[in-house]
Amino acid sequence: MMLKTARKWMKMVALVSGLLWGVAATTPAYAESLTCSCTGAACGNNAIGGNQGDLFVGLYRSTVNKYFKTNPNTGWTCVAPAKVRGSNGPKGCYCQGYCGNGGIGADPNYIDMGLTQQTVDQSYGGGKPGNRTGWLCGDVRQPFNPVPVVIQVTTANAPVPPSGMKLACFTDANSTALSNACPVVSFDGVQYWPFSYMDNRMSIGLVGYRNGQVVKQLELTGARYAWAISVDAGAESVRISGQANLSASTSWTSIN
Repeated sequence: MMLKTARKWMKMVALVSGLLWGVAATTPAYAESLTCSCTGAACGNNAIGGNQGDLFVGLYRSTVNKYFKTNPNTGWTCVAPAKVRGSNGPKGCYCQGYCGNGGIGADPNYIDMGLTQQTVDQSYGGGKPGNRTGWLCGDVRQPFNPVPVVIQVTTANAPVPPSGMKLACFTDANSTALSNACPVVSFDGVQYWPFSYMDNRMSIGLVGYRNGQVVKQLELTGARYAWAISVDAGAESVRISGQANLSASTSWTSIN
């Protein structure tokens, strides 16, 4: 009896704390879906890669089984959320047990979204593992896109290339005219840009950006000055076509 009373009291405190801190106790927007949080030091191991605290919401169970829980050691914790408060990013937080203790209150498996890093620092204990509030926070990575797609992005919106690389996309295989747009691979919330090298080597510097930050960098030999990119779903590969129709390829797993 005392244990039940204590649990009810903790729930009341969590709800009141959440309201006081300004987090709307909304009806779950993802009641029929799953949420995955990267609770490991890092996530992947033949599953979708992620940094500690990364959050995916609105996932079908079949998607979770295929891409997140491929084995017991992927680092992902996937649950049916008890409640989702807020929406979108850039930051989101996962409460695995009861949370609060000077921060936003919540019951187990509550998800808070639509947060800034400043809010996470002020109201979620910084969001790092082991902080006093119990929350784990990171980037909200949605929508989930398990298959790479190729998009055209204007060069005016290109990120800054890493040192030793340059942005130089040609208009076609037989031209040296620079295009005002580049083919870009969009995969799992990351945009991969095909840069060329300043030393003119026969390689493509494929660099992945998430929220303006470099998250992966590969050198693909065999081509330079990209003008087209194609995706082979059967082979699960990406092919970058460059000057003189030379090409460089990589697998989906290498950019995951």
